[in-house]
Amino acid sequence: MAGDVVQPAGKSLIRSVEARATCLSDLAHAADANAIPSATLAATMTTEDVRLRLRTKLESAFGAEEASLLMDRPPGGWNDLVTNQVLEARLHALGSDLRAEFRTEMAELRAAMERGFRAQMWRLLGAIFVAFGLFATLVRVI
Repeated sequence: MAGDVVQPAGKSLIRSVEARATCLSDLAHAADANAIPSATLAATMTTEDVRLRLRTKLESAFGAEEASLLMDRPPGGWNDLVTNQVLEARLHALGSDLRAEFRTEMAELRAAMERGFRAQMWRLLGAIFVAFGLFATLVRVI
């Protein structure tokens, strides 16, 4: 997957995708009624044969320069493409950052809970001593 690429989102990409979709739609409508069924065609043609056939149709429909733009170069140029390795590296860095932030947040939460439990324990202990004192006083009175 070293050669896999992902195109960035943006208005130019949307326009290019729309242009390609329109182009392919135009080619589909212009196809000969007696054409070979696509399942048979796909079984007998290689990927390079399909690309060559598509380029020829694009050249006849739109001209050589437009066909070259549609077939060879991604919108925005090759420098705007992101490889899977770059995405994986960024995802790994993001995961590391999130784990570090999560650990920090968890440590803060534990400290706050410990302070709360300690304060609650002292209040409860004070209440127990007061209740014990009242009980002892009540036993003496009776």
